[in-house]
Amino acid sequence: MQALFTQFFDYTQQRINQLDKQAQQILQDDDKSSFDDVLTIAQQMVAIGEYQEAYQQILAFTERYPFVFFDRVGLALAKPITTALGLDELALQRLRKIRSLGYRANSWRLKDAEAMAKAYPYTYYKPSFNITQHLAVGNLVKLDFTFDSENAEDSQITKDQIVDSTITQSQIPEGERMWVKIKYIDKDKASFIGELVNTPLWLLDLHYGDEITFSHKHIIDHDMPRYEDNLVDKYVPRCMVNRAIIYDNAPINYLRHDVPLPQSEEDKFNSPDSGWSIYTGDESREYLDNDDNFVMVSLGAVLRRDDSILEYLEWGVGHAFVRDETGHFVAVDFGVD
Repeated sequence: MQALFTQFFDYTQQRINQLDKQAQQILQDDDKSSFDDVLTIAQQMVAIGEYQEAYQQILAFTERYPFVFFDRVGLALAKPITTALGLDELALQRLRKIRSLGYRANSWRLKDAEAMAKAYPYTYYKPSFNITQHLAVGNLVKLDFTFDSENAEDSQITKDQIVDSTITQSQIPEGERMWVKIKYIDKDKASFIGELVNTPLWLLDLHYGDEITFSHKHIIDHDMPRYEDNLVDKYVPRCMVNRAIIYDNAPINYLRHDVPLPQSEEDKFNSPDSGWSIYTGDESREYLDNDDNFVMVSLGAVLRRDDSILEYLEWGVGHAFVRDETGHFVAVDFGVD
């Protein structure tokens, strides 16, 4: 067992030594959690036969820093240790930041971003060929990896859950978006071969550095200084909307455009407020007074449900519209709350 741990420790030290300067500086600045200290404690644990505690020391360290992860070689070294300790598969996969075993093996594929952008033009952006034709070897592109997983439709994942590693098999998503570095472009610029430069959180089959073959239709983002107008960006500002419209497909019957709320310091990372409020039109005063009945979402998310309001969103502050008996929107007095 000690020999297995020696190899495991040597590999982990090698991974730390291979980190870039920024990551090394972070470790150096964190005196309380330096790897040298962790390794010393783990080695002491092994010397007295406390193997489980030694493994947990390394596992806790790697989970503390997102840039420390294990590749196939590291997992092969850790496998006999976790088996001997009677640990489950997730205890092994957590070394590479995998958060669940609910992923169905060999089920991953690249999402057709062209088809998605056509189906959901207000919320799913895919750069056009006018942009992607300029890609060159060395550029980074983001691809949408989709896969089969257990109960993906019931996924309710929070940032805290991911950090705390409390995701269960019934809470995993059905895809990951990851960056790939282009290594080869065919002579017709129709297909690409790249290297994965993210470590998956859910997708067990792939590792950092794996080769990925893809085409223009799979690209959803890039690192080039090129931009094009698109509907997703245009309708990313948020609006207040009756949650029944978003979650229960309730109809939109009334909308009004107030002065947008200023962005607070706490809100600076969210999209700006558009000033639009969108209602079913039959809300009672009691319903309106309950903040839980409303959500802040992008205008695009509303348009994805019902884009019959599209042309009216061009109207400025101080306008309101109601759907009449013919099903069309007509302007009404703006009024006050």
